[in-house]
Amino acid sequence: MVLSKDGQILLQYSLEKTPECQRVSFVREGKKMTDREAKAFYNAAAWKHKRMQILERDHYECQDCRKRLKDAVAAGRILQGEDRKIRRAEEVHHIVELKEHPELGLEDDNLISLCVKCHNLRHGRTPRRFQRKKKLASKERW
Repeated sequence: MVLSKDGQILLQYSLEKTPECQRVSFVREGKKMTDREAKAFYNAAAWKHKRMQILERDHYECQDCRKRLKDAVAAGRILQGEDRKIRRAEEVHHIVELKEHPELGLEDDNLISLCVKCHNLRHGRTPRRFQRKKKLASKERW
């Protein structure tokens, strides 16, 4: 149970032993998850255990890299450079976002192993080294 400073219940969960792992079931009454609740979820032992299970299930391989390579082979395309590799997965991604549907937070079908690059692309984050620098109005600097 996660409480606010004034003692109000923000997040209530119960741990149940299941054959595959301990499950956390969140009671949310149809509301979106807050940042505080998401942080509590990601710090929970149940998430850490589930994360390791998903990485092992996918053999620590990025599933987006694997799909890109598989699609290229099926289409007869030749990939160049880094696109020819299946990178090591270091992150587990929620296909349906956790904050939108916390009840799917620990469902195997909603989790996928991704490398850092593909995970950032899924969330629309681009590395700074690829972003264009803004041009200055003049070269003069003082």
